[in-house]
Amino acid sequence: MKNIVKYTLILIALLTVSCKDFLDEDPKTLMSPDKTFASPQAFKLLANGIYAADNGAYHDNPDNIFLMCMPADDICSDRSEWDWEQSDRFTQSDGISRYDNDTWKMPFRAIVACNGIIDGYDQVPVKNDAEQALVNNVAGQAYFYRAHWLLFMSKFWGPIPMTLHNDGSVVKKSNVNDIFDQGIADLQKAEELLPELQTESDWISYDGFSMTPLKFAAKAWLAQAYLQSTGWPLFRTENYAKAAQKAKEVIDWANAHPTVLGLLPLDELNSGQGFWNKECVWGRGHTFNGDYTMKCSMGETPDEEVTGTGWATNLAEIKFFNDFPEGKRKEVTFRTTIWIEPNTDELKAELAALQATLSKAPGGSFGPDWPVRRWNGLRNNVTPNQCRYTWYNFNPDTDLAAGKFFWDERYRRWNVQVTWDDYIKNPDSRRHPYYAKYYFDDEADHTYVPSDRKYNADGSIDAWGWETRSLDAEFWRTGKLVPFMRYAEVLLIYAEAQAMANGLDQSCIDALNQVRARAEETRGLAKLGDYASKEDFQRAMFDERGWELCGLEMGNRWADLLRFERAKEMNSFRPSLGNWPDGRPKEKEINSEFFANEKKFYYLLIPAPEKQRTGFRDNDASVDPINPPEVD
Repeated sequence: MKNIVKYTLILIALLTVSCKDFLDEDPKTLMSPDKTFASPQAFKLLANGIYAADNGAYHDNPDNIFLMCMPADDICSDRSEWDWEQSDRFTQSDGISRYDNDTWKMPFRAIVACNGIIDGYDQVPVKNDAEQALVNNVAGQAYFYRAHWLLFMSKFWGPIPMTLHNDGSVVKKSNVNDIFDQGIADLQKAEELLPELQTESDWISYDGFSMTPLKFAAKAWLAQAYLQSTGWPLFRTENYAKAAQKAKEVIDWANAHPTVLGLLPLDELNSGQGFWNKECVWGRGHTFNGDYTMKCSMGETPDEEVTGTGWATNLAEIKFFNDFPEGKRKEVTFRTTIWIEPNTDELKAELAALQATLSKAPGGSFGPDWPVRRWNGLRNNVTPNQCRYTWYNFNPDTDLAAGKFFWDERYRRWNVQVTWDDYIKNPDSRRHPYYAKYYFDDEADHTYVPSDRKYNADGSIDAWGWETRSLDAEFWRTGKLVPFMRYAEVLLIYAEAQAMANGLDQSCIDALNQVRARAEETRGLAKLGDYASKEDFQRAMFDERGWELCGLEMGNRWADLLRFERAKEMNSFRPSLGNWPDGRPKEKEINSEFFANEKKFYYLLIPAPEKQRTGFRDNDASVDPINPPEVD
């Protein structure tokens, strides 16, 4: 941290990095401070510094957020690389390289870039209202992102250095109360300065949505911060009312601007259609093929399908999956089947029978034209991971193994569909469902095929949604949108905060049901009489938030476990799941020390290189969750 703050000209260096996702300008030379603040257009270039560092933190590689929040009960891992399994079992270390650079240094670099804007935006000469609006726009983004990183880092690390000015001074860690207050003040300033709608063409996506935070995003993030503060470790219960108020302002704005902000159907939300979508309150967009950025996490890709390509680091917890309500939301949240090469005697026999059936076709052939499924030649390449399914003279009701086997032209092999928990047919599997959120590329045919496939008379598929693969090294890097917050979360914030602040009423139920309606679950919609008290409703909202915001949702589940101090409770079920037939435990054993003193593990460890540079100690929430320990 000392090194980051010491060099106040780091902001100038950041200006040489072109953040092509956000700005067309590409400064060719270093800009001096006098030129930087000489005009609104020159000042605008300072935003590059925010987004270059921001991109290097969690957006460039969203697997980092999984590593930070792996102790939550919605995700787990059996990979020891980069401390995935250790984080899942509460045995993590402070020596992970990506902790030091991506999850620690990069956010502080973004804060430094924000400071440079905040400290100088009132010096920029303006000639008219339009130029003043541009300056305010840039300054509002800086306040927003500084608040975001302060609050986000403190949520998971506790006391952190709070760098507010680039004056080269050595910064000590601040207490959590002060960090929260500063974050709220910055968000309030962002709310004041940010525009209602984006007018700057450089910050508008190809689909017309703003690629930078707007006024409603500041309100939404305020609502989230207020709600988080009502529980551990701050317990500011008076902020329920503030959270409800800010969330309601966002909801009212969305109702007045339904094409800009609102819920999407689940299959459209998760399909990857479009560069941006209206459910994103704010996030990070990526554009072109070749960027080392992705909508989907490579950690979610099954290595069973294409050995060596899928990382399979982020698995769904079995109990969390089992408790998840049945319905459309569960179908699109998880991947419960994978494609593998037939590797058991039973499957090989079934495949041989299928081949015999197909050999009766005209010409007696089987192969790419006869396995029921053909690749669509996306981008003129035969790509097994992006496919359009076409049926040829095949009766799925009578032909053997219909819809189970298909021909992979790329690897010249037959594949078979198996379920995640089929031990007999898939003995080498990781034996967990995978997450399917944001896993799909928008150039594929999004035809979701649930396990109970239905077909029309002409052989077309009669089902909603999508089923595509994004394992190819080219396509997993072709990201579109990594949302840091969705409108669904705003609705859930309002429902819970309104109930706790003002009593459970119909508006809480209505907000909840907007989210639940599209889930299409057998349990149906909520009713006011379903809950005995506001506390009972809040317990139900804990579950609802978990189901809606699980997986790649920027740490929401782990944050809720901390807020309600339920990390130990929600991680205590693993032994009850038992073992698989080969004796392998269904979930790995958790460090016993965690159950003896769970709060010791609430805050992440400070990266070892940072402790060596600064003398910082790790924050121990079991001793003091608010104040930093003294520096040695």
